[in-house]
Amino acid sequence: MIKKPQEAQDHAAGGEQMRKIKFGDGRVATASVSVQLLPRSNQKWGYLRFKTDGKTKQFYIGKVSAETLEESLAIGWHLAREKDVLERRGWSWVVPLKKEK
Repeated sequence: MIKKPQEAQDHAAGGEQMRKIKFGDGRVATASVSVQLLPRSNQKWGYLRFKTDGKTKQFYIGKVSAETLEESLAIGWHLAREKDVLERRGWSWVVPLKKEK
């Protein structure tokens, strides 16, 4: 079944709220994972994207090669949180991921 892009992102992230970013000033934005295929290869790279102050921000999150787009998105969301892509820049997730101790 083909999903709308928002539904595919929500599912891969673990729910719509898991996509929300919180900035230091209290503003909230919704992030997406972009999957880009490298020319002349079968490698797929993932980027975390969102808009703030009228500009699109994009940050590399890693290799997300998989059989399907849905699998690539899920890998991308996992990497975005695992690598602390937002936290390294002073931002945070509205719903933090519970990390195993």
